Amino acid sequence: MAPTTASPTTVPTTEAPVTWSPTYMPTSHPTQTPTSTPLFEFVALVPRGCCRTSGASEGSYTDLVVASQAACEEVCASNSSFSCAGYEWHPWDNVCEIHESAGNFHHTGGTSQCQCVQKITITSAPTELIETTSRAPTSVPTT
Repeated sequence: MAPTTASPTTVPTTEAPVTWSPTYMPTSHPTQTPTSTPLFEFVALVPRGCCRTSGASEGSYTDLVVASQAACEEVCASNSSFSCAGYEWHPWDNVCEIHESAGNFHHTGGTSQCQCVQKITITSAPTELIETTSRAPTSVPTT
């Protein structure tokens, strides 16, 4: 702890200021109220290419024309009028293929200009913000 004085001084103190930084750590229990909105993330398949099923077909999808890949992802994330297991983005003509089955993401093929992106449901435990604390030094090493 820094020494205190009756009035401000220009002499620097020798102790560094104490800082606090948050640490994100997994918990063994949910910390958020469950909602009906599923949690998911988008994962691009590699190598870059068009989405293909295990039988090397294109699978079932709906073609949309959108402004960007981000708009394509937003349609997949938020549209409830059809099931979206992922999308295929064509940057040369702004076509967004909304794929309806997870089986459409077995591998990539065709042109490397396509980007095949699968929507993956997240099943891991949520994280919560906890405060880190300092411990007093000990004479015995800790692990």
